[in-house]
Amino acid sequence: MKGKAVTLSCESDSYGSDRTTTAWRLNGSDVLPENVQVPLDGQRIFVVDTALSNVGTYTCIVRNSAGESRKNIILNVIGWFRFLNIHFRIDVLVNCCLVTEPPEFVEKQFDQNIRVISGSPLSLACLVKGSPFPLIEWRKDGMTITDNVFSFFHSTYNQPLFCSQALSFSDNGQRLTIDSNGMTQHRFTCLVSNKAGSIARNFFVQSVIPPTIKDAGDRTIVEVTESQNAVLQCPVVGDVDITWRRQGRTIEDSDGVFTVDETRLVLMNVQKSHEDIFTCIAKNSAGEAARDFEVVVLVAPRVIGSLVEDVEVVEGRELTLDCDHHASPEASASWTKDGELLPQTAQVRKKQYPVLYSLSKSARRLCV
Repeated sequence: MKGKAVTLSCESDSYGSDRTTTAWRLNGSDVLPENVQVPLDGQRIFVVDTALSNVGTYTCIVRNSAGESRKNIILNVIGWFRFLNIHFRIDVLVNCCLVTEPPEFVEKQFDQNIRVISGSPLSLACLVKGSPFPLIEWRKDGMTITDNVFSFFHSTYNQPLFCSQALSFSDNGQRLTIDSNGMTQHRFTCLVSNKAGSIARNFFVQSVIPPTIKDAGDRTIVEVTESQNAVLQCPVVGDVDITWRRQGRTIEDSDGVFTVDETRLVLMNVQKSHEDIFTCIAKNSAGEAARDFEVVVLVAPRVIGSLVEDVEVVEGRELTLDCDHHASPEASASWTKDGELLPQTAQVRKKQYPVLYSLSKSARRLCV
């Protein structure tokens, strides 16, 4: 068995005082492996910690003045020792020792959990060694992968979807490359076996879809009336982390008037000071997407100052009336006198909507 010691013997008969010498060769070479020990008498050798380098034909050569005799010992690789019959035919001794080496992974450390961006190629490796060289079988969720196109089912929106994926094997089946498009979460297994044993390794693969936002890159204008609530909806697709920002600054719960609810940002009791650019950023390990929202606060027209004002003027003099107000967007104003539109003698200016009018008597005027 591999790792054990074995003794190879080469005993000979000699008559008289004629001195004999013994030499050993491996596959015709006088150089023996480092773990082979030869005693002084040379009639046997000791193979310590048997390895694959010891495989071959050992030749024992016995010489004296009358000639020489040879004996061959064949050592094969089969994992355990089995001594067969020793056949003598003139000068030949045959002794068979068989040794095998079970499969073993070359890479002891590996990533069992793998995340791959959907649509990019997925490469899995099971580099192995053993004697004889192992056979490798790949499986996906327990199903053997045999063809150069692997088909499978998965569910999208509760409907079965049939997909086919191109794949390829390389390095005697030690590497599997497959298109990850359409994949979700799967278990890939490589099964490795030969006469001496078998091993297996699992890979848990998760396909990550880059986030997508409807109309990403565009700016959406959201109009809301002052003192009302505004809801910004971020239509994102995919398993993502969402961050809201205002002018590049991340919005936290401590900001008070903002409450974050997954894909929604709620602005409570909106004021004119809330007019700004808000950005929804969706991000995961596969990428990110963003969308801007421009909040426009609508303010109902409000007259600045008293709503009723008494004005006295000398008859025949010119009178200027101002109608200061605040509104967003800018409001239009109109004037009436005693419920009727102003006569042509009145001049209305746009800026603060003042009206110039020469009065002949008192009247009630209304800025609308």
